[in-house]
Amino acid sequence: MKGLLIVVGAAVALVVIVLLMRAPSGSRPAAPVATALTVVTAATVASATPSAPTAPVETAIAVVAAPSVAAVAAPSIAAGTAVSAAAGDAQYEPFKHREQIEAAVARGDLSALPELQKIDLTQNGYVAAAAIDGVGKLAALAPEKEKRAAVATLDRWLKQESKRNAPDARGNVSILVDALESTKSDAAIAPLVAALDAATHPIFVETRIVEALTALNATSAVASVERFAARTRAMQPTDEFEKSLVAEALAAADAALKAWRR
Repeated sequence: MKGLLIVVGAAVALVVIVLLMRAPSGSRPAAPVATALTVVTAATVASATPSAPTAPVETAIAVVAAPSVAAVAAPSIAAGTAVSAAAGDAQYEPFKHREQIEAAVARGDLSALPELQKIDLTQNGYVAAAAIDGVGKLAALAPEKEKRAAVATLDRWLKQESKRNAPDARGNVSILVDALESTKSDAAIAPLVAALDAATHPIFVETRIVEALTALNATSAVASVERFAARTRAMQPTDEFEKSLVAEALAAADAALKAWRR
């Protein structure tokens, strides 16, 4: 009897291993496999013990078979559901995961626009970047009222991130400039001019602002760009890298002024 039970336990273990080897790698969850192997081991050891009753062994075989089949057939968990909540909450929240934001923007889902504007940029840098980009791109598709509301949000975020002293905030400033351009709205011109005249951003950010104003055909920004060009010409770069930044800035300013003075 002992020998028979040992053989049964070994056969069950072999079945489990074969099933797992046939299952796609993405559908082999660690926990069910570990449980199945543990039960097989327990059943085998128990079968070798004189006092081990027959009933538990049969029960163990049944338990082993069920998780094994489930492990093989279980579908892969969707990537979005495996990401922690963007706002730091334990509960999953719509549109606060980067993957969801990107999907909403890709399909032009304007219902996502007000939700994206509720996101706290300080909570998760990756989600913040996607949210900023999403607001800009969806605003371009929105009716004028919603478009202007989105521009106002981007303006508020730009002021906020310009003052916040953190690496992600500095990155967000550049993304916000891009997003304001993406709105294709005349309302985006004033926030960009204000940011340029503040003269507090790195030269490469100010150059990007000038390029965004040029794309928006912001002829009202002539004086602001002229002031930027004057500041830039007064700079004294100390190395080749700084010289290249100055050259790019002046080229952007000259291109804008030339386009607007035709």
